[in-house]
Amino acid sequence: MTVPRTMHLAAHFPGVNATTVWADPRSRSQIDFSSFVHLAQTAERGKFDFFFLA
Repeated sequence: MTVPRTMHLAAHFPGVNATTVWADPRSRSQIDFSSFVHLAQTAERGKFDFFFLA
């Protein structure tokens, strides 16, 4: 009997909390909370196992 194989999917977004990006008036979606929600929901629809912001 063959054991079913599984694959775990992960999304890692490094550097999303840069120490200076918030000070730039041109900053937009990279610091907007709704952007992170959208990314996490997209990963969830793709059946990702976890989503990590660092």
